Amino acid sequence: DIVTRSGGASASGRFTDDIVTIGGVLAKNYAFIGSESTTEYFARPSAEITYNFARRSAYTLSDGTFVGGQRFQHGSASLAATLGMTFSDIHEKIETVQPSVNLQTTWNFERPDAFPSTGNFKIEAPEFSSSLDARLTMRAKGGATGSFNVGYSGLGSDVSSWTFGARLTVPLAGNE
Repeated sequence: DIVTRSGGASASGRFTDDIVTIGGVLAKNYAFIGSESTTEYFARPSAEITYNFARRSAYTLSDGTFVGGQRFQHGSASLAATLGMTFSDIHEKIETVQPSVNLQTTWNFERPDAFPSTGNFKIEAPEFSSSLDARLTMRAKGGATGSFNVGYSGLGSDVSSWTFGARLTVPLAGNE
């Protein structure tokens, strides 16, 4: 269901969406022990391919306005590499600290003319773009884990965005 408002008047309508996503990821984790046995370096290359097909049915709003159906297809392939290190037993209460950085490049090999969005805006997918993310994860000896991340997406694109995140996981029972 959707409700639209224009100048105080509102209209509603009902539509259905069919969205199909097919994809896969190949990834491998490589670990290298540093000169200190409490430090491990890792590299995680990956390749991903995704294909989306979406269809929204046509519908008529309660005020009689016809809204045409929409279809689009989108295919992308990406290559990524994550580099990082894990420091173990650096403090009596901290089990591991793991900083990492990820660089991902995406090729949108099948792009629709534009992605429809709310407010009648149209967003075009760039043919190529990249993103860069950094993460810091810490794990306490009792099992609690906290992570912070920041990312920038849109390198080589007209559209860019920043993301910030944090996560805290606390086990309900002791880690034995």
